Amino acid sequence: MKHFKYILFIFLLIGFTTSVLYAQDENWEKIDEGEIEDASFVVEKNLEIELPQQKREFEKIPPLPSNPTSQVRQNYNYLSIIPELSNLSIPNRALKLKSQPLEKFYGGNLTAGFGNYLTPYLDASLFNKRENKYALGVNLNHISSRNGPIDKQNSGSSETGAALDTRYYGQKLTVGAKLNYDRRMVHFYGYPEGLEIDADSIKQVYNNFNLGLWFGNTNKKDDFDYIVEANYNYIKDKTFSSSESRTEVNFLSNYFLKEGLRFHLDVNTMFSSYKNPESLSRNLISVKPFVFYKFGDFDVTGGLDFVIQNDTTSSSNNVLLYPFIDVAYNLNDYYSFFLKLDGDMEQVDFESVVSQNPFLGQGVGLRHSNKKFGIDWGVRGNVNNYFNFLAGFKLSEYKDLYFFLNDSLNPATFQLVYEEENTNVMNIYGELVLSRIKNYNMGIRADYFNYGTKTLEEAWHRPTFKLTGTFRYNLYDKIVFGSNIYYISGMKAKSYEGPIEETITLSAIFDLNLSVQYLFSDRLGAFLRFDNILGRNYERYYRYPSRGIQIIGGVSINF
Repeated sequence: MKHFKYILFIFLLIGFTTSVLYAQDENWEKIDEGEIEDASFVVEKNLEIELPQQKREFEKIPPLPSNPTSQVRQNYNYLSIIPELSNLSIPNRALKLKSQPLEKFYGGNLTAGFGNYLTPYLDASLFNKRENKYALGVNLNHISSRNGPIDKQNSGSSETGAALDTRYYGQKLTVGAKLNYDRRMVHFYGYPEGLEIDADSIKQVYNNFNLGLWFGNTNKKDDFDYIVEANYNYIKDKTFSSSESRTEVNFLSNYFLKEGLRFHLDVNTMFSSYKNPESLSRNLISVKPFVFYKFGDFDVTGGLDFVIQNDTTSSSNNVLLYPFIDVAYNLNDYYSFFLKLDGDMEQVDFESVVSQNPFLGQGVGLRHSNKKFGIDWGVRGNVNNYFNFLAGFKLSEYKDLYFFLNDSLNPATFQLVYEEENTNVMNIYGELVLSRIKNYNMGIRADYFNYGTKTLEEAWHRPTFKLTGTFRYNLYDKIVFGSNIYYISGMKAKSYEGPIEETITLSAIFDLNLSVQYLFSDRLGAFLRFDNILGRNYERYYRYPSRGIQIIGGVSINF
């Protein structure tokens, strides 16, 4: 209907337009040429066309008559059908990662080189390949310098060593054995300048032999963990025929009681016979029961140390008791504070003293150092999982603390002197280690010492400041750079050269060492090492200057 109105309107409009045009055509001749006659027309937009309303009829077809039908009741029977399926065999294929090949392991290594001062260098090692049941290793090493800083051969030195180490890993028990031999040769070149002395007449040789056996449980996670060690050591020098025969038997154990609680029992025994020139019996036994307890953020270790000593040269009592406690407070996963109170009888033997100073004279007296009391507190932590640091303060009181002093009758040799009264020792220390960066690691430690001696004038040859540092960098697994630094200052010595004895301060030691190694392959490499690169003839012990710059180069082979 709506469309019909629109169509009718269009036809009317067309008809009206046609009539107007026709009228204009009739009057065309009556209009003068060039004139436009005024005209107007009206278009009526609001025209409505109305159609008559028709009557709507809804029922044109009559409905059919309805005939009632009889109702039939329908019955439905539902059958329960359960299909039976055969068992499906679905193969499960676990995703397998590609096994990573083990890194090539070479059981043997040979490093050889040569340097100035007529210095040959050799280090050879041989170990068995990967084995679950046993391990066996052998090492041979040698370094010597025919010449030294004073009168060439008169200050030559050498060190030679051989070691055998083996162990067997049983299901419950692990057994090990070791055999070591070390030979060290030095010259007493601390004589006055200008003297002509034969090198053999001032030659000193130390021969050191060590045999060790041990056994312990294989699984260190067992509730009861233990290790038993037995060591025999014999050392003898050539010039003064000083010797020491020492037997040590140690038992270390811990028992797991419950989470955060463990009981420990450590037993250390030392029986020695020392001859220089008289024979002396020196025995030391320590029994230390203690517990470790963890609660909350605290780790506490505490117990008693029973000490029995039979040192015939010592001024300490035969039986001593040292209580000790160590408390650590873990502030978080990265920082912790610690406080330690303790005491101990620190073992002093001929081997340990010679390793520090090989220029000892005849008749050196040995005493164990009685640490009557000590306190150590500080903080340790980790920064960004890269830097580990440690800083602390120690204060200790010692009885029979030893010092090195030149012998007044033979200044080229040293004696051990002891503070007869108590000695207070203060130590402020700090340490920083960087080890989490690939191919790069570094460590540095600084110590400040102060010795409160009473009967001794000075803490002879003990430093007041000590700095050590190490550095290593691996460049593309091809070139390895290394460096070590040592700085020691504040050491005092006594001079007997003038008419009166004089206390002198030794020059500070600044020793810088550099090394570089080039790896041609995983089997072959070459190295170059610079020791004491600054070339300073410093004295660690008075009258004994060190060699200047030392350069050693060589090759290293893996097989």
